[in-house]
Amino acid sequence: MVDGDPEGWLTLWDPGGIQMPPGAPVRDYDMLAEEERWDPGNFTAMEIDPMEIVILGDTVYSRGTCWFGYPTGEGGQGHFEGKFTTILKRQDDGSWKIHRDIFNANTQ
Repeated sequence: MVDGDPEGWLTLWDPGGIQMPPGAPVRDYDMLAEEERWDPGNFTAMEIDPMEIVILGDTVYSRGTCWFGYPTGEGGQGHFEGKFTTILKRQDDGSWKIHRDIFNANTQ
């Protein structure tokens, strides 16, 4: 998400982008645009810590850890702790956008 802005978050994605979240079907760009879970009210905090970034021509991959806080029923606080691999693709204008994204939870 970009500053709690779901539309801003979507601008980070390549139009051919695909996300592979845990326990859910693959989401293409159109599905990501319709996804309501990226509403700013669904998260209380987010931390993404890239541990490795490798540039290979017009492709970059990054891997690291992630943590998401979210509200639960009755005012509680839950969290998701995991790891990710993200592949970015250089766009015609020279910018980088997310082309593939996969993440999963650490066993707790």
